[in-house]
Amino acid sequence: LKVNGEEKKWVEGQLVSFDDSLIHEAWNNTSEDRIVMMIDIAKPNGMYSKEEICSYKINKMDDPFLLSLASKEEWEKMYKNKEISLKKITD
Repeated sequence: LKVNGEEKKWVEGQLVSFDDSLIHEAWNNTSEDRIVMMIDIAKPNGMYSKEEICSYKINKMDDPFLLSLASKEEWEKMYKNKEISLKKITD
């Protein structure tokens, strides 16, 4: 993984986090699948609210599994009706 020109190496069993608003790239030079869990966190003084980020992600969703469960419109409706929600993460 390279973020803003700095290379980081993933170590099995460890979490890697980075600001994806910076120029970044990732690669998998193995024959094994790579599974990535992305968590978007709105910056306190950022350009976008958590609601705007979620709406954008839902509208750009192209995951066949998630779309087999509900359409983008249904996901958006569930989010707006608080049937699915964001949990505030605190220490």
